[in-house]
Amino acid sequence: VILKVIRDKNTAIFQVEDTGIGISEEQKPLLFKKFQQLDSPYNRQQSGTGLGLALTKQLVELHGGIVEVESAVNFGSTFTVKLPAQTLSLKNEELTQKEENSSNILSLQGSVVLIEQEEDIATVICDILTAAGLKVVWIIEGSTAVEQTILLQPVAVIVDMQLPGMDGVEIIQQLRTTNSSENPKILVLTTFDTEIDREYCYTVGADECLTKPINLEHLLSKMIDLLT
Repeated sequence: VILKVIRDKNTAIFQVEDTGIGISEEQKPLLFKKFQQLDSPYNRQQSGTGLGLALTKQLVELHGGIVEVESAVNFGSTFTVKLPAQTLSLKNEELTQKEENSSNILSLQGSVVLIEQEEDIATVICDILTAAGLKVVWIIEGSTAVEQTILLQPVAVIVDMQLPGMDGVEIIQQLRTTNSSENPKILVLTTFDTEIDREYCYTVGADECLTKPINLEHLLSKMIDLLT
């Protein structure tokens, strides 16, 4: 494997080259899709979630960059990440805003409880929040979520409104009525996106709501607002 780092005017370029089995033209469109593992003798011997490249692409795009791939079967692959380099021509207020956003992400700390039954969504959320500096505890069953959350005393709780055993509304209401010195911020995940639905989430005790499918930039933004 060869790693190259190149500066081209206002772009930082990272390239990773390998001499592996390569990727056919037909399979390239599947590379950045979630839960896709390209069929090959090598992959059949390996385990994985199929989220690695999809998550990488989302993280790069969050920073205004792009991911490209060049490959040929039996000749290896070259993955290229292009990120905009910060320039000195930015106005003072733009620099201040960028520095503030970066500082806010880096200042995130503490533990977060994620109550979510869908593994794909939970994996992405855990990865992005862990990268931001938070410790994430994932709970699948709604029926045990309240008891575990009280014991963990997190700074925030992310809860799906539709869960087996006990739904998000019951969980939020129990957390809000529990006598505890901790009063975590609560972010609700919902499949509905109307003003009435959002108001309902706030009425039952949520601090913020986020609509599925999850937008990582919106997720980070809401977590920063809640915790800083």
